[in-house]
Amino acid sequence: MIQVRPASVQDLDTILEIYNHAVLHTNSVYTEIPNNLEQQAQWLQEKEAADLPVFVAIKEGRLAGYASYSVYRPWSGFRYCREVSVYVHPDCRRQGIARALYAQIIEYARQKGIHVLVAGIDAENSSSIYLHEQFGFEQVGHLKEVGFKFGKWLDLIFMQLKLV
Repeated sequence: MIQVRPASVQDLDTILEIYNHAVLHTNSVYTEIPNNLEQQAQWLQEKEAADLPVFVAIKEGRLAGYASYSVYRPWSGFRYCREVSVYVHPDCRRQGIARALYAQIIEYARQKGIHVLVAGIDAENSSSIYLHEQFGFEQVGHLKEVGFKFGKWLDLIFMQLKLV
């Protein structure tokens, strides 16, 4: 069974581990620079201060993944749009963790009156694209060669889900 709950400061070590694994080993995030614990703590504080959720998934007593969303763009016209991110521990993939996190964050966004969720996904990440499609996200954009990591140019797919 997977339990999803709001993140706490006690979760930061594992959230940092999951995030830094994605930075160092995947194209899930277009940076090569891992965070440290201070940066991750500041990230969580900023999320809390801005009333932006961070949820963690617990499976068999272990933090297996986390999800959050952020303001899509800083201008007031985008106030009903959020960009969503989900990260799963590499040892816990394909166990329903991302699915449980997405179900929670989508419901939370609906309750908050968010109109659209946006996801930026590396074009080669077919499993993430498929997962988003299962939740009703539609591809709305394809930005070619906008990222560079691991010695190659990366394409970014934008997907969106209308909630209301």
